[in-house]
Amino acid sequence: MANLYRWLNQRHHDKLVKKMSRPVNPKDAVTLHHHTWEEMEARWAALEARQAAQPRLVKAARRVRIYLFGFNGLVKVRMRPRYIVNHIVWYHQRARRGWADSDTWNIDSHITRVLSGMLAHLAEHNHAYPAQPPFETPEKWDAHLRDLSARLRAGEDDDVLGDEAQEIVRAAMGEFAGRLSWYWD
Repeated sequence: MANLYRWLNQRHHDKLVKKMSRPVNPKDAVTLHHHTWEEMEARWAALEARQAAQPRLVKAARRVRIYLFGFNGLVKVRMRPRYIVNHIVWYHQRARRGWADSDTWNIDSHITRVLSGMLAHLAEHNHAYPAQPPFETPEKWDAHLRDLSARLRAGEDDDVLGDEAQEIVRAAMGEFAGRLSWYWD
């Protein structure tokens, strides 16, 4: 399996290098038109209005097409041999060493996602609490665990934007690190 993994990734790399090394042909170049924000909002509103006026069958067919052939579609991406082999290899890497190569590409989001899930699980299945200020009661400890888990997921929340989300997650990680020996069950 590892040889197939290496071969598929090398094949992908070679194709990409070949594609990137081709010269740019000015005849094939696409001229881009830059739209203002108002023009884009008008286009999006018109698209939503057209889609809302479509029959249910057309809406359902569009959802199926997006699921199968969309950006991360089933047929376009998830059924390709490289995708399947990579996920099998990463599964075995996580089982063997606790993390996969793909996890290192986004360490920050991986750690916050795993840590927030673990804290939420601890809040659900907690049987003990530190019993020292500021968590004298199990209710306060449970609320702290749930709040910390939610703040660590702030980077995934669409309502919270870039720098603000990073500050929220950074503060939550600092709070977690300050009380590191308290998180047990």
